[in-house]
Amino acid sequence: TTELIIGTVGQLTVRKGVLHLLRAVAHLKSEGMLVTCLILGEGPQRSELEVLALHLGIAEQVIFLGFQSLPLAWIQRMYICVLCSSKEGLPRVVIEAMLTSKPVVGSDVTGTRELVVHEETGLLYEYGNIPALTAALRRLLFDTELRQRMGNAGHSRVVEHFSIEAYVAGVSKVLAGAAQ
Repeated sequence: TTELIIGTVGQLTVRKGVLHLLRAVAHLKSEGMLVTCLILGEGPQRSELEVLALHLGIAEQVIFLGFQSLPLAWIQRMYICVLCSSKEGLPRVVIEAMLTSKPVVGSDVTGTRELVVHEETGLLYEYGNIPALTAALRRLLFDTELRQRMGNAGHSRVVEHFSIEAYVAGVSKVLAGAAQ
């Protein structure tokens, strides 16, 4: 069997909701679905998350990689990129995941919602709703075709709407409007 790899990138803080991801991985394991979960990032919550992974019986499935200066190389190995945050700006990890044609499962919060088109480039779920997060992961892990379709749609979306040229044009437009 192929190793199913999911992961997240970000500071290990309560706001990032990584403990929700760990609980979802534990739910999947209880259903007989073993996934490897890569966690890139450092932060004050790391030891708490490591203890939780042990407590949930998933420590052997969760790899804490610490800060990585080139997260794209790790994102490319993921089947799904997950972002469980309670709030975001414009999350760079989502843009990077979409650039590497990976579907995103993200909490339906400002920032993530602006990037991920639900049912098109990934799946959004209500922040903190671990059963919904688990269901979104299960659905994408079981459906290779859906993952590829959403990944490709995400790539197209980010290239069309979030390229540096589009970003600069958008910022310039905002600045021009503010100057009036």
